[in-house]
Amino acid sequence: MMELEVLGPLTQLRPGESSSLDVTWGVCICSGVRRVTPYGVVAQEPVFDGTTIKAKFGVFYSGYLMVEYIDKNGKRTGIKNSMQVSPFGEVIIDQDIEKIKSYADGVRYHVQPFGQQTLGTLGQVMFK
Repeated sequence: MMELEVLGPLTQLRPGESSSLDVTWGVCICSGVRRVTPYGVVAQEPVFDGTTIKAKFGVFYSGYLMVEYIDKNGKRTGIKNSMQVSPFGEVIIDQDIEKIKSYADGVRYHVQPFGQQTLGTLGQVMFK
């Protein structure tokens, strides 16, 4: 059992005045959450161990995990649809970079809901 409660900022109101608070809820399956974004959660920030990139995310949308390849200045050198994702399962990254290190210095991970534009970044790691 779980109870969630949202508390807005303390606001002084005079008689007849009102206040409101907009709240957006998102749910997904992911253990060990360390950071929350508007697109999902990060349980393990992307890390490069010398040969592979490891990360763990949960996403709020069904769609694709997009991998954006970047140069040392953060400029895109390519983008790829990496895998299908959904709020019903953790997204585990364990990627060997041998094939991509000749044209990229790092990667960014984005969520792209089905039929929509790519949303913001879940995480990024440089490997050069």
